[in-house]
Amino acid sequence: MLGLYVLKAKKFGEMWNGFRLESLNYIFSNLKIALPSAAMVCLDYWAFEILVLLAGLMPNLEVTTSLIAMCVNTEAVAYMFTYGLYAAASSFSDSQVIINSYSKMTPFLVVSILCDFIQGILSGVARGCGWKHLAMCINLAKFYLVGMTIAAILGFKVKLYAKGLWIGLICGLSVQMRGLLLLTKFTKWTRIEPPRYSSQKPVEVRV
Repeated sequence: MLGLYVLKAKKFGEMWNGFRLESLNYIFSNLKIALPSAAMVCLDYWAFEILVLLAGLMPNLEVTTSLIAMCVNTEAVAYMFTYGLYAAASSFSDSQVIINSYSKMTPFLVVSILCDFIQGILSGVARGCGWKHLAMCINLAKFYLVGMTIAAILGFKVKLYAKGLWIGLICGLSVQMRGLLLLTKFTKWTRIEPPRYSSQKPVEVRV
């Protein structure tokens, strides 16, 4: 509807004279910013979904899958309130077995929420400073090289099951938090300048 309004309203007639090839000149420049940013967010969310899939491969999969799903949903409530309203419906259970298992997971859940809280702030700093490619590499390493590896070993090899999967996630979050913290700490902030007119060269943040 908004697009139709812009096309039909006369007040916007002088702002756009139709499609031109010149409008594609900066598409690759925009993609260089957009794709790492999208990958950074996707790698973050996919790790939680992979945990649920791994939980389905374990013995007593009904309890394990429900337990991991409840932990993921509880973290989502703490991470983002608006999404929490949607997730709240699937964050509860009337099964006593799941309730008892969930109570044992609570200390680990608290640790992961604290780590996620800190890394969320640091991720915002990284996105704001244009470090999306660096943050994407950190997310890739922490979730898929560290977090998922430890989760699989503790969950299947050590037979900690759901608890092992979540401990692996905590390890991944810890690595991400430390990586982003080091990236923020060792940045030469004195070299960052306020943006100027478009005729000036873009400001680069060196780390």
